[in-house]
Amino acid sequence: MDAKQADNVVTLPVFFLYKKALFPHCSLEAALKPGQAGDLRENDEAAVVPVRSVLGPFFSRGRAAVKARVAGVSESGGNRRVELYGLGRVKIIKLIDLKYALCRGVPELSGDDDREWLEKLRRKAQELVFLINVDTSDRLINLLEYIAGLGRLTDFLANYFILRFSRRVLLVKTADPVKRARILFSFLEKIIEAYKKKKGIER
Repeated sequence: MDAKQADNVVTLPVFFLYKKALFPHCSLEAALKPGQAGDLRENDEAAVVPVRSVLGPFFSRGRAAVKARVAGVSESGGNRRVELYGLGRVKIIKLIDLKYALCRGVPELSGDDDREWLEKLRRKAQELVFLINVDTSDRLINLLEYIAGLGRLTDFLANYFILRFSRRVLLVKTADPVKRARILFSFLEKIIEAYKKKKGIER
């Protein structure tokens, strides 16, 4: 199905993502439930809206969402799953029968503070990676150096490290990269503090 677009406003199938949040430039797999965007096919686009409960779709107007491309659809045992790739933030203007959403694109802003926060976030993320010390630590640290742009880095780190649903939604809603970086930095500090306490490391 094709999106209808005019003046940065687009009509898309809406996909309600329960207790999960998709970030731009990141992938996520989810169940494709009957009656909910059930006719999505590979390479279709949809507005992915994070909701906490089954009542969430009824209060979605004005919410932040992520425009996503369907990277793949699979089926096993009668259950369908869809792989979504985030393209960018949008705001829900209007819902149409809970099946479609009229969305306005949210531009990715940049400013003078981007470079400073880019380095601060990289250092903080590296500190957390060293602390966790998983098998992929070296590869992850190298990857951080190649992610260009504050917006992309914040979304990558949020997707990788932030697990709590409410925090993920807050970061999806925060369109300004610098504001998002400040919030994310605070979350990473809390995670680091919790790991240090768990391991008995002095601050």
